[in-house]
Amino acid sequence: MLERADKYLRSPETDWDRIYVRVRCSPLGEDYPRRTFLRTPVRAIRKVIALIDDQEKYKANVASLTSAQTACVILQTAHAYAGGKGRGPKAIPKDFLPFPKWKPTTEESDGPDDATLHILSTLVRSMSIPMHVYVELTRPAEEAR
Repeated sequence: MLERADKYLRSPETDWDRIYVRVRCSPLGEDYPRRTFLRTPVRAIRKVIALIDDQEKYKANVASLTSAQTACVILQTAHAYAGGKGRGPKAIPKDFLPFPKWKPTTEESDGPDDATLHILSTLVRSMSIPMHVYVELTRPAEEAR
């Protein structure tokens, strides 16, 4: 135990080998040789690590989405079988995700991008979708609640 404590106290605050391995194991890693990593400013490395974190959290949330939706259905079904006369507990799939409050650091808004707005407006003009559908699809997630 004392050897472990001694080793921990003597280690530097930032373990650059671990950071390099983390960058190297990411999709960006193949284009990031050790020599380039050593010459990269710390600010840029922090930004790369933040992007890698965002990507990992996004992948975890996407992989868990079906399970979260299933959990909501099971919760509603259990409430119905328990004989609840009122409405079941309010649960949304976001509550069951591994990172429910996560927002990408690079994301500027929750609304659709310009290309999506253009396509949706074209569909409204051609009367393929009704106007109220357009309004719901273009509303940012914060306002939708």
